[in-house]
This record gives sequence, C-alpha cells and structure tokens, in this order.
Amino acid sequence: EGILSPALLQLPCFQKGKPIPLNAPLYQHQEQSIRKLCGEGRNIVVSSGTGSGKTESFLIPLLNDLVSDPTQGVRAVLVYPLNALVNDQLDRLRTLLQGTDITFGRYTSELEYDSKRAAETMKKEWREDSELQKRFPIYPLPNEVIGRDQIRQEKLLPQILITNYAMLEYLLLRPQDSPLFASGRWQFAVLDE
Repeated sequence: EGILSPALLQLPCFQKGKPIPLNAPLYQHQEQSIRKLCGEGRNIVVSSGTGSGKTESFLIPLLNDLVSDPTQGVRAVLVYPLNALVNDQLDRLRTLLQGTDITFGRYTSELEYDSKRAAETMKKEWREDSELQKRFPIYPLPNEVIGRDQIRQEKLLPQILITNYAMLEYLLLRPQDSPLFASGRWQFAVLDE
C-alpha cells in the first residue's frame, strides 16, 4: 500500500525475521499504529498486555523513518522508568541494528565518559562470553554510541537515544548535553512501560 518503505525490508534484521518475520501477520494494534504513524503522521497511545508486541508498534515506524531519511542526529528518544528496561531495549537494538548505519545508544548513569575505556570493557566482556560472540561478530557495534565523549566532543549523536526519566531531566538541563537536542530531525518521543 506504500505505507512502509520497501527499503525497510532490506535491513539485515528483517532478513533474519526480526523484529517479526516478514510473513507474520500483524496484530491489530500494530497495524493501526503503523498506519497512524507512517501513513497519517499522527500520534498514538498503545495500551495492551505484556508480550503483545507494543514495541513493534513504534519500532517498525521508527526504523521506516530512518531508512526513508537517514539524516544524522537524534531522531527518537525512548524513555523508560528503569535502567534495567533501558538495557533490555539496548540489547534488542543491538540485535536489530547490527550491520546497519543507524546509530543508537543509551544515555543513563551507566554510560561511560570515555568511549575508549568503554570499548575496552565491552571487548573484554565479549571475549569472556561465548553467547555474546555468537550474537555479535563485532562488539561493540560500530554504530553504537558508547561514551559521553562521543556526544559531547565528537558530536556523534545517536539517531535512537534510549534513556530514563531521571536522566532525561539532566540532559535537558545540562549545556554540555545540548547537542542531543540541537540537531537532527526529531520525530519520535516514546514513553514505554
């Protein structure tokens, strides 16, 4: 119907059947969300049970927007109440976005100041974890923002920013974090969970 870009299906994640298999029927709330966000440019609220695919209701439109217009800079902020939920979504995005040019990253109290030190820690973790090695041949991913210095000094901004409510307040107040809000084409603010 032309609601979603054909380029979306070329993302490596969709070729591997993630976030959903290409031939899987969408749930009604997923289809309605995609139509409202992508087709009509409207806002949505999705309220359904745990495990019902709420994340796909915003994730598919978000990925569609990024493949349709790869403008750099923050395009979406995903806000969660707890770091544990931020980390779950970060892990999911790693799986979905490996092998793409879509940049992403979390900004919580756990985000290292120095990206070189963060990379060393992550590489050590990867060497010690065979499951991580199976999932990610390269770790950290080249499109993941892993240090505050990347944002503040290098102006490497994640197109998808994941944070929590408390950190979002700090980000909005601190001048050194203003690049997050000064560039890009903001399209999505997602309050999840």
